[in-house]
Parts: sequence; structure tokens; C-alpha cells
Amino acid sequence: MKKKSIYIFFFLLLAFSNNSFSQFYFLEDVNDQIEIEFLRKKIEIKPEESFFNLLKINNPSNRAITFMLNFSYPTNWTFIGKKNQQITLSPNDSIVIPYRAAAAINTKGEIGYAFVASLSDLKGNTFKNEYSFVNIPKIKDIYYRPKSRIVY
Repeated sequence: MKKKSIYIFFFLLLAFSNNSFSQFYFLEDVNDQIEIEFLRKKIEIKPEESFFNLLKINNPSNRAITFMLNFSYPTNWTFIGKKNQQITLSPNDSIVIPYRAAAAINTKGEIGYAFVASLSDLKGNTFKNEYSFVNIPKIKDIYYRPKSRIVY
């Protein structure tokens, strides 16, 4: 009986002395490891001008992942590129996604407008967001010329 309890004790000791993280491997979420980054985080343009930016997505994990990329931008702005797309990244792979956008005609100056790239799983749950800001400077040089001069 004593020998049997010693064997059980050593078996349990060996079983629980292994890497404790391995038992939680199934709980690890690959989505948390994805890195997302805009090439330019802050852009300054004039109203009615277009601009270009790149979005880099990196998968440093050892598993392939499929997700949805969604771009959000200000109302009435023109976006040239795919607003929503499904992407599959292989292990240790990255992708660079270009886009071009143009400010609306009635865009006001001295305001920062946000472009948001969000990653979501195939169920629609968002797990990463990245922001890029577009600033429109205030118009300072207002030129006024009267049509006629009247001297009293």
C-alpha cells in the first residue's frame, strides 16, 4: 500500500510539473497577437485634396488566421479602395493594404478627422482597431476686394 501511494505521488508530481501554460493552450487567442499599424498616423491636407496611406497587418503567431478588415471614415468623403474585405494571413506573414481618400467639398478646417481600420472575426466581433488622423488646416488668407469704392 505504501509503495502504491508513493507511485501515485510521483505520477501526480510529474503530471503537474510540466509547463503549466500548455494546459491552457486551447484558451490562447490568436487574434490578440495580430499587429496592425498605419504607415502615417497623422496627415495634413487641404480641403478637396486626396491623400494616400498604407495599413500594415502582421501575424506573428504560428497559426493561420482569417478575419474581416473594415475601414471607417468621415461622412461624404471619397474612399478609393475596398472598404470591407476578408483576409487570410499565413503564420508569420504580413500584408500591406493601400488606400486613397479625398476630403469632402464642405470640409471644415482646424478639425482632425479619424480614419479607423478595424479587424473583426468572422462572427463580427471586433478585436483590433487602429486610427489615423487627417487634419485640415484653418484657412488664414482670406482676400476681400470691394467691387466699388464710395468716398463721402
